[in-house]
Amino acid sequence: MYVCSKCGKVFADAELTFVRCPYCSGKVLNKQTPPTVKKFPAE
Repeated sequence: MYVCSKCGKVFADAELTFVRCPYCSGKVLNKQTPPTVKKFPAE
């Protein structure tokens, strides 16, 4: 999943033909990462 920095739309990498947003043609795309929880042992 990618997020366009210009318009904020979220889309899958299957929708990419070039490295541009398919909605607004913005060139800056950010890869969306899933939220992860890190657990550490208590001391």
